[in-house]
Order: sequence, then structure tokens, then C-alpha cells
Amino acid sequence: GPFTGLSVRKTSPGDFSILSLGGLGETKTLLLNNKTKNLGDLGIRTFAEKCSETIFADGIFCAVPRELKASSILPDDWYKGKISTNDILVYKSISGTTTIPISYLENKPISISNLQINKNGIFFIDDKTGQLYTLQL
Repeated sequence: GPFTGLSVRKTSPGDFSILSLGGLGETKTLLLNNKTKNLGDLGIRTFAEKCSETIFADGIFCAVPRELKASSILPDDWYKGKISTNDILVYKSISGTTTIPISYLENKPISISNLQINKNGIFFIDDKTGQLYTLQL
């Protein structure tokens, strides 16, 4: 098929794995139920590494790029630092089809990495500046 890249991130607890397939100008994010082996499309275009590994209230948080350049090889160009993204933060329900935008990050061009979720909030680093951010849940 048209996808050339594959990355995987296991969730905590380990019931699921987040998979992303990449290619020229596109990416697709999937969720694998490790127990049933069911594979479903999350319906968001991001990389597994831009999602939190923690399941929180039956869902996951992911940073979703506002746009992806058609000429980029994804996610490879992102890994190599050739491109950066301008992300919004979303919450994606695992058991349903709900996708809720959590933050547009004050319309700042933030490229999220190291997304972590716990009872104290949402934590991440901006790839471009190395600055640490936190949002309350």
C-alpha cells in the first residue's frame, strides 16, 4: 500500500497499542486491542509518539498536527528534524467515536513531544524550543 512507515506505542495499562502508518504526506493512527487483536482506526492523523501512553478515563490524549505537508515523508522527516508540526491537543475515546479538542494551545505554533498524563495534569515539551508545558485536567 501507500504507507511506508510504522511506529508503535504500548499503552499503560498494556491492553492497547497505538500504531501509526506513514508515507508521503500522510499518516494514519490505529488502535490495537492487545487482548482481542481487533485493530481500529482512531480517525486522527498523527504519529504514535505524539500520543500519551496512559489510558485516562477510557481514552487517550494525542497531539494532532494542524496540517501535514504533502511533500514530507512521514513520520521520518519529523524524526530527522526536517519538519516540525503545529499541534492541537485532543482527547480520543477508545470505546466510541468521540474526539474532543482539549487545547488549541493559544494558537501558538507548538510541536508536542513527550506527552504525559497523570492525575496532576497534562505535561509535554515543545520540540522547537525545548520548553516544558503543563495543562490542568
